[in-house]
Amino acid sequence: MQVFFQIIMVLTVTIYPIFIIIDSIRRHRKGERIGKRALIELGIGILVFFIGAVVVGSADSDNNNTVTVAHKKKNTSKNLPGQKINSSKAAKHEFYWTSKDDKKVRYFVDDDKKITAIKVVLSPDINNTWWCQRYMEKVLHDDNLKYGIDKQGKNDAVLSNRVKYNIYSPKYKKWYWVNFEAADGKNMVASFSIYPGKNKDAE
Repeated sequence: MQVFFQIIMVLTVTIYPIFIIIDSIRRHRKGERIGKRALIELGIGILVFFIGAVVVGSADSDNNNTVTVAHKKKNTSKNLPGQKINSSKAAKHEFYWTSKDDKKVRYFVDDDKKITAIKVVLSPDINNTWWCQRYMEKVLHDDNLKYGIDKQGKNDAVLSNRVKYNIYSPKYKKWYWVNFEAADGKNMVASFSIYPGKNKDAE
């Protein structure tokens, strides 16, 4: 539509005045009065020109004001500490989120929706720290977690339920730290929480 009106404008500006001049000369040779008629034809040409200009200008304005709807970037977060919460993998509650795959896993987020802590609530199904290590691998999506500043492997590290530990993820090259909530019984755990980064007070 816009191109159509542009063509009309070009024709109006270039061809129409020539047509008026030729027609006026022809009528003058026949002895007809051409003054009023020429003015009317010229006025019609000017009117068509301005209507075309208004229509084309309006179309350009609409094109410029068209809002481009950007596709929302897919959230690829695995819901690790420090990442933004991925709502496709978690359900929101009043004070925290829970994993859609495991209701024991709770995510705590800040105002920017970044995960500040992951708490795994085992109680009443308490278990030992060795079992918790396997659970941490699942939560952190890394089967080769290293424990302590010296990055001990899971087969070398014997964790106490009363000590904080730094954890290194070789897969993501990230440091975390874990705090256990001890349950009754030797090395039994009621829940544990994982935080982003290193803790200077942790082993």
